Amino acid sequence: MKIKAGVVIAWTLSLTVTIWIWSGVGSKQETTENESSQINELSLPSVKSKILTSEPVSQTIVLNGQTKAKRQVKIKSEASGKIKQVYFKKGESVKAGQLLAKISPSDLPSKLKSAKAFEEQKRLEYLATQELNTTGFQNATQLATALSGYEQAKSQTISLQFQLEHTEIRAPFDGIINDRFIEAGSYIRTADPVFELVDFSSLIIEAQISEMDVAKMNLGQNADIELLHGERLIAVVSFINKDANPQTRTYQVEFEIANPEIKVFAGTSATVYLSIAQEQAHFISPALLQLDDQGKLGIKALDNQTVVFYNVNLIESTPSGIWITGLPEQVEIITVGQGYVDNGQMVSATRETNRSN
Repeated sequence: MKIKAGVVIAWTLSLTVTIWIWSGVGSKQETTENESSQINELSLPSVKSKILTSEPVSQTIVLNGQTKAKRQVKIKSEASGKIKQVYFKKGESVKAGQLLAKISPSDLPSKLKSAKAFEEQKRLEYLATQELNTTGFQNATQLATALSGYEQAKSQTISLQFQLEHTEIRAPFDGIINDRFIEAGSYIRTADPVFELVDFSSLIIEAQISEMDVAKMNLGQNADIELLHGERLIAVVSFINKDANPQTRTYQVEFEIANPEIKVFAGTSATVYLSIAQEQAHFISPALLQLDDQGKLGIKALDNQTVVFYNVNLIESTPSGIWITGLPEQVEIITVGQGYVDNGQMVSATRETNRSN
């Protein structure tokens, strides 16, 4: 059968039009899907983020304190009488055992001599009574009376000997005469102050530490000390009070500094830098910190494209940023736009590649 050329052309045109129409529909569907995806992506809040990895950091506790002398005492007289001689002025250095002043002994030597003779008399009387008691010529009551008299005589001798010895006032330790309360010719009584002696060979820095940090300290631990004029020294933790101040809930701690050349004086302000155990921490800008609904400190990060909130603890502050704990070892934090997104929200993130926080 012979097919006409017109029919073939008609069928060809019809097939071509059909293919063109269907290809247009498919292309339109792909375009629609791509546009829809782009619209969804554009509808998400945009933020910037950065990958952080934790690093080992030594936390430093900063305390403010004041220096004071390790030992400071008021030397008091243990005898009465007139000051015969004073050997040191205020501000002078003395050694332990050195004679500082002398009290006139007055009649103490003669009283002591008489007391010793009386003691010897009572000793002999006691021995005689004891001998007679063994032979039955003296009873137990007479023996006890003799012993009591002998003991009283010994006590009187010891008291006078003590007074005579303490007419010489000596330094109990090496130090500096910080004050002097007597002059030659003045009369003093027992327990009157005569000198104030201060030991500056070691200084103590007193400070207060929070109840959160006190458990991180150890006796004998080293600390860096910076004095008000900028000098830096090494101190040792010498005392940790176990009883908190009820008003401030802080604990008193003390640091000891060797000061053999007396370069540092008591009463100087000092800053204590105490390093404690290392922790894994992240370094961020303080501007990234946020507060959650309970008022706890934290930062916002991303898990895939979802916002998550991590509570953090501040362990170190520096002029260029802060060190915090509480984050996973590696975390993607939001660096820009964190104030406009909420926990659990999907976001579109652009990851930063520079080192800025």
